[in-house]
Amino acid sequence: MPKITNVSESLIVKTKKSEKFVSKPYKCPSGVCTIGYGTTRYFDTGKKVTGLDKPINEVEGDRLIRGHFRTVVSPLVDKLCRDDLDQEEFDAIADFIYNAGATYIDKKGKVQYYNLFVNVNKKLPKAEMVKYWENLAITGGGVKLNGLIARRKEEVELYYS
Repeated sequence: MPKITNVSESLIVKTKKSEKFVSKPYKCPSGVCTIGYGTTRYFDTGKKVTGLDKPINEVEGDRLIRGHFRTVVSPLVDKLCRDDLDQEEFDAIADFIYNAGATYIDKKGKVQYYNLFVNVNKKLPKAEMVKYWENLAITGGGVKLNGLIARRKEEVELYYS
């Protein structure tokens, strides 16, 4: 099996459906400025989205999501995970990174990678992986969000499909 290094078209379609297009900058439940299909940083300039950014159209939103997957997310999956992932596994991890990022700030203020990548690399047994993943990054502003809970379940289902 050849090494997977990019997300599938079906993941882009799924992620766009999950994120829903918004033309003007807005703050997500975690307080992060977002535009288009969940874009928080412009992949081509590295600039964070701000509330002062001009509205965009769906064509630009599509360019941003595809560019972010191609230049940021897919390289992270490739860097952080084992080389024998199938397309569904790669896509599930990529969707998680697109939505939640690859890192978090721990209680001491230190940036840490999510243990998801360690668990993937050591091929954690399915029951343990499902329990871990379905409870990972499901809050926004300190509150559990049903949309994030559903998204994690979808990612796990895709990973094991």
